[in-house]
Amino acid sequence: MEMKLSKLGEDGLINRIISRHLRKDKKSNSVLIDAGDDAAVINRIAGNIVITTDLLIENVHFKVSWADKLGGLNNLFYNLGYKSAAVNISDLSAMGTVTPLYCIIGLGIPSKYSVSNIDNLYSGLQNAFNRCGIRIIGGDTNSSEKLVISITLLGKCADKYGMIPRSGAKPGNKIYVSGRLGNSAAGLHVLMNNPGIAKLSNVDKKWFINKHFHPPIRLTEAKKIARHSTAMIDCSDGLIKSIRIICEQSHCAAKVYLDKVPVSDKLKKLPGYIRYIVNSGEDYELIFTSSSQKLDKIIPGIKYIGEITTGAKNDIKYYLKDRLYKIPQAGYEHFK
Repeated sequence: MEMKLSKLGEDGLINRIISRHLRKDKKSNSVLIDAGDDAAVINRIAGNIVITTDLLIENVHFKVSWADKLGGLNNLFYNLGYKSAAVNISDLSAMGTVTPLYCIIGLGIPSKYSVSNIDNLYSGLQNAFNRCGIRIIGGDTNSSEKLVISITLLGKCADKYGMIPRSGAKPGNKIYVSGRLGNSAAGLHVLMNNPGIAKLSNVDKKWFINKHFHPPIRLTEAKKIARHSTAMIDCSDGLIKSIRIICEQSHCAAKVYLDKVPVSDKLKKLPGYIRYIVNSGEDYELIFTSSSQKLDKIIPGIKYIGEITTGAKNDIKYYLKDRLYKIPQAGYEHFK
């Protein structure tokens, strides 16, 4: 029998979360007061503080009906927890040599969900956070009509030259990507029963769904990339929008070769798979520029996909097999 949230109430739920899911590091004196008080207190951080926040909202970023494809609500909540953590870690990665430190979580929870659902959400969060030493130090919970997950991460960057903005690209720089694109979008299409994925095997469908909920954590790669990079962004809203943002903020143009963008063999099975890497997002790979001409020979796994050129910031040309490729739109954007 699932325990209802109404049985615990807000105070009971918070106490359960603190006792079951929040790591207590007694050896560290960096957190003076953490969850359970009016606010968390941390000792002074040596270095530049890096802060990011992100939201996952029911019916905007996910649907509860997807639970059927994941084996139930508890599995959905676990996956939502992991993804919520990973997408924020991705923002820290995109800034360069950042060491993640602390997390604050805000939850809006409909009363229809059970205590075990929330337990699984935190299990997913902790799985991702434990991989990079992040400690949850507080947050807030409220009842709401839709499930809302708000994550705020704090990190430090001791080396000011290790912080890589989006605005540093220069003509002559090469454009690179840290991994394969398009898998998350294909997973979303599986979850949404898009006709284009109907012929995929069940094994491939599960693989794509897993890619959608488990984006890569590129902290280690980011620290290597930062030493060579001039501009960087994480690919959350698609390749095209990411390139456009770098060009807009760096006041330059670009050429991108779509046939050089790394894709999985499974994605290539889908008809018109190029569209998955062009406009789709949520891959959370790093897209960055560098003056190094052969950086892909120095850092394993990254791939050269284009170059920064002189010209207007909206003069971005995409090529597929040496031919200009017409781009219908520029990635995902909220409120449009």
